[in-house]
Parts: sequence; C-alpha cells; structure tokens
Amino acid sequence: MTMFRLIPAVLLFAASLSAQAWNFDKFTHELSEKVRFKDEKGYDKILKEYHYHALLHFRAQVRMLIRDETHEQSQAEYGRLTASWQRVFRTDTLEQIERWLRSQDIAQIRTFDNCYGALQKGKNHYFQLYTDKPNERANYEKLVESLLKLAEQFEYIGERTQAAETWGVVAQVYNIMPSRTLQDRKEAVYAIDRYQEHRDRWNYNKDQLYLTNVNWAKEEKRKIEEDEKKQAKRAAEGYDENITGIDSFLVVDADKTEKFYPFTFKPMSKFESKVDFSLMGGPSPMRWPSVTITGKGPIKMSWFRSKEMFLVRPGNNKYGVTFDGAESNLKKNPFQPVAAPNKIKKPSLIYLGDPKAKEDPYAMWFYTGGASEPFQGMSQNYAPTAKRAIVYYKSASSWVADVDGTPVTLFDDNSDGAIFTEDYEEDFGMTQRTLTDDFDEETKVSAIDSMQIGKKAKAVPFSNWVKVNGSWFHMRRSEDGKKFGLRATNPDYFKTGNVKVKWSAGKGTKLEALVVQGRGWFGQARFDISKGVTELPAAEYEVLFGRIVNGKKARMSSADLFAGSTEPFTVKPGETTELAFGAPFKLEYNREGEGRDLKINALTIKVIGTAGEIYRNVNGAPPASEILAAKDDTGKGAKAIGAFIALKDAQMASDLSKGQAIGFEVAYWPVVKGVANGSFVFEEFVPDGTKIGLKGDKNKLFGKLLPVFK
Repeated sequence: MTMFRLIPAVLLFAASLSAQAWNFDKFTHELSEKVRFKDEKGYDKILKEYHYHALLHFRAQVRMLIRDETHEQSQAEYGRLTASWQRVFRTDTLEQIERWLRSQDIAQIRTFDNCYGALQKGKNHYFQLYTDKPNERANYEKLVESLLKLAEQFEYIGERTQAAETWGVVAQVYNIMPSRTLQDRKEAVYAIDRYQEHRDRWNYNKDQLYLTNVNWAKEEKRKIEEDEKKQAKRAAEGYDENITGIDSFLVVDADKTEKFYPFTFKPMSKFESKVDFSLMGGPSPMRWPSVTITGKGPIKMSWFRSKEMFLVRPGNNKYGVTFDGAESNLKKNPFQPVAAPNKIKKPSLIYLGDPKAKEDPYAMWFYTGGASEPFQGMSQNYAPTAKRAIVYYKSASSWVADVDGTPVTLFDDNSDGAIFTEDYEEDFGMTQRTLTDDFDEETKVSAIDSMQIGKKAKAVPFSNWVKVNGSWFHMRRSEDGKKFGLRATNPDYFKTGNVKVKWSAGKGTKLEALVVQGRGWFGQARFDISKGVTELPAAEYEVLFGRIVNGKKARMSSADLFAGSTEPFTVKPGETTELAFGAPFKLEYNREGEGRDLKINALTIKVIGTAGEIYRNVNGAPPASEILAAKDDTGKGAKAIGAFIALKDAQMASDLSKGQAIGFEVAYWPVVKGVANGSFVFEEFVPDGTKIGLKGDKNKLFGKLLPVFK
C-alpha cells in the first residue's frame, strides 16, 4: 500500500511488501493511539504522512456506513478523518470518494475490488522487478501492458485516486526499465501527466508526494528536450538516428576503427603479488575452490569450467590432473603431474590441449593443509591422510597484450579457466547461503576476474570499460578470447566522474577491495573504489563485493563485504561522489521466543556497516558480544545477562556443524559462553518489556560493535 514516488535517477523508497503491510498497520495503530490520548495534532500529523492510507481507511468507513448508517465506530472514525483532512489539506477529496462510492451499485463495487486487487498484484510484480533487476525488457513491458489496461478500467468506472496510483506505477516501471530509451522516459512523463490529471480531478493535490512527482515530470521534460537536441546533433555528426546503448557512447563508426590486440600467456610467479576479486579467492588458501579426493581418484574440479578437469592422486604426496574422469586405472589414464605442497611456491604448469605440443597452457597453485592450519580463528587439522586429501586450487594464469606500449593483463581470479566472462552471477553460478537469515536460500554472488593496465599498476576488477594510455575505450573479446578489441569513446557523450570512499574500522583493518558495478548500458563496468579517489564512467552503480583484512598470514583476519541494504549511487559528470563505509558497525540479530522467554540464535547475528553493507564469512574475528538487557530501546542502564564468545575448539566446531545447512561455515559465528559442549542458542527468562541488544567492544576487524535493542 505504499504510494508511488518518482525520484530522479534512483528509487529511494522501494520497500519490501512486508514493510508496506507494516506501514498500514502502523497507520491504523497510531491513529487509534492518538484518539485514545485525545491528541488531535498527532492525529493530523499521521494523516498527513500516510495520506494514501487515510483514503483507504476512509473508504472502508464509508462502505461500512452504506451497509449500516448507524454503525457507531465507523461514524466516529468518519467524522475524525473528514475533520482532520480539512485541517491538513483543505480539499474535498474525501467528499469526492464518498460521492463516488454512494453512486455505485454492487456490480460496480465488485469491479472496483477486483481492479484494486489486481493493482496490488501489479505492485508486487513491480517490487519483484525492482529487487531482481532482470535484464529482459519483456518482463517490464508485460507489466506495463497489464497496468495500462487496469488504469483504463479505473478510468472507466471513474475512481480517480486508484487511476492516479496505477499511472504512478506505470511511470515507476518505465523508470527501472533496463537500458532506458528516450521513448521510455517520455512514457514515464506521460504517465505522470495522467497521474496529475486524475489527482487534480478529485483535488488530491496538496501533499508533498504529488508535488514531488509533478516537479519531477517538469524537470524530466526539460531534460528530454535537451537530449533530443543532442540526438539531432548526433545525427548531424553521422550517427545513426536510431543509435542506442553502448554504441551511443562511442565514436562514429566505432566498429570500423576498432583495434585488436593478441594475448600472450604468462604464468604468475609470486603468490600474493596482487589483490584478487573472487569470493573464492583472497590470501587464505582455505577459501579457495577445493576437492576432496579419496583413493587415487579421479575427482572432478567442479569450479573449473572451460573443460572438465579431474584431480588424481597416484601417491600420498603426488597429485596430477587429467581430462578423463571415467578411467580410475592411472596407468591407462594419462595425467599431468602437479605439486600440492603445504606451502605455496611456484605454480604448476599444465596444458588444456595436447601436452606434447604444449597447446593451451594454464597455470595453477595447488595446496594441501597442515595438521595445525590457522583458519576461522582456530588451529585445524587439514593434513592429508593415506586415504583422503582435501586439495585447494587457484589460478596462477595471466594473459598479456601490448596496447601501444602499455601492457594490459587479464587474470582468471575465479579459477574457471575463462576470461571475458560477461555475467559472473549467471555464467559462473556461484551462490552464498549465509546471506539469508535461515540459510535456506542460495543467493547468487559474483566471483569476479581481474585485470591490470600498466606494468606497475594495481589490479582492478575485470571491466569492459577501460582507460588505457589516458583514453577511455569499450573492450570486447575477439577470436574466442585469443584477442581483444578496443573501441574509442566519444568524449562529447562519454563522461566520467569520481568516487571517494571514507573507510573506518578497527585499528589496522584495511578495506582491501570494494567492487561496484554499473547499471543499464554500463552493466559490464566494474571498478574497485577502495583506494583514494577513483574515476568512473558517469552512470548509476551498486555495491557488488568487498573484502576487509587485518594482519598477515597466520595472524590474518578477514571478512567479505556484500551490498546488504546499500542504495545504488550515481556518478555525475565532472563531480566527486563521496561514500562512507565501515564504522559505526551494528550487531543485528533475530529475537526469538514468546513473551518473557528470550531466545537468540547466534547464527542470526549480522555485522552491518554505516552504509547498510553486510559483512559475512568473518574469518578469525567472529562477532563475540555481550548480551545486554535494558528497559527501553535506548539501552540506557543496560546490564549484561550473558555473552557470545569466539569458537576456538575445532572438534566442537565440527560437532556443531552437523545438521546445519551451511556446514563448517558455522565456525564464522560465536557460541554461548559457559555451555560445555557448545551451543549457538542463548535462552533466558526476562521481565515483560525487556529490550535486548548485543554489544562487542574489541573486535579485531571491526573495533566496536554497537547494539540494536529490540
């Protein structure tokens, strides 16, 4: 039941459907509270803020009075609503609604109810599109088609508030349409014009929401006129009049002037010589892709995707790779030997084609853990046995091209054997289960490759939009990845801005990576904004992935950063956008139990940063905390009633992981203090009205972790 509000560039309000329901419940509850305490000013304030809910509430009272004019509760609420509306808005909107309702017969009311129900479904569909952001325009166009029919029905029966609301949804769909065109923008403006027309017919036009939408339409019309002039200028310069998308940012006939550059394979020589951007990467081998091999194998290396590759183990300390997964007799299954030591040294060189011809070389690091492997803040035994071994692997491959004297290097950070992946979420298919509260749903995440432009430059996420030798280009693969092409951008139409990130955390904690990805035509633009000021194409962006670290090697702690509730942000031409991440950090959790029975499952604890980003896979610094009880949600005078502490025992972690959807990842969370065999669930009896919060003071990664009392 959220009213639709247009915001230039970014939709700021798109709440979940549960939040919508909560808002209406809040409206009716708070109205009744103001009535109970005879607070007329408070009643008016709520009606002003939730004016759309007030219309729904008023409609319900009128319908009740049509059935029974003597209904005392509806009579009283009818009087309060009409009086408050006049004090706040001074319009006859409620009279218009009542007049319309009393003029309808049963069949017409039934039609209205059906249309209203269909509108709620349309809103649900909109919110789903807004959340999932599918790239196929057909999904959005189908919704627009159904909404236009619905708007026509509301117009036919003469219900102006819902006709306006429907046109508002139409405008919103056009505003989130993938690869928005000039015509899409015109359709959104037209929808708001119709929205304004219907609102004006019933004088529902004094609220801030109406003014915001109408002013947006005026400004958007002005911008469209400017863009149409630019379009005419393009045509005069030789651009196709129907040019759109990526080509609209490039020079005229960019395909004809595209330059191509061949790759040369080059194995990496040093481990930790660069930052990588894959979720299954980073400096700790225990986070890499892995296979568990029993006997001699072969066992499939599932994350390697360019062709099926299998690991074999011909001896206790001998390993190899083969492309035949059916033959277990290694005398009949030719394999290429690889080294899998407990200390990372030089990578192993293999050939994906004919080894004798040294065809299609590829390099990988392989790693086997030790008997006392530091991971998740404890010492764990990952040493191979005679029957079983866990082998971790990571790409050590790179491909270098010379672009007019500047080396451009591509790295296969996600170890899938491929570069130039277009859509890492869909094509690579990696999921993260710990991003949902109950770990019952797989969330798609990006495991990104990287690139380096210049000999001594830092590694950056792989992007199709690149700056080489001082100029921006659109980069694309050629000849099945053996070459790449660069198409020049036109500075008249391709603009850039800057992003500056402010980072704050515990002492010594660094923001090692923070990857953002563009939207729309810049959906393949990815940049690491973690260091200083970063230049980006002017576009809308969203947070994709990040990593924070503290310490080195055995003493290292780390955590992965995900978007959480962060908002998309816009980089404007020639301007610097400042973003803050990190502290203050909050400890969110799910409060369970009924009445005075308090229950907190540590596995629901989330570390949330100042921008709404969420930190998961907290390695070596779990969110240990005091459990505080207070009389109200300010936390004043709170007292500790228990604590969650870091899990330090590997056997206990193994026992606790059994039956859990996330398996051994439970060791990223703390356990209840004082429970001998370990438990994630804290239970206590507390007085009625007690507010509970979790607080951590000296976390190695985050420093202070502030409580959220609930």
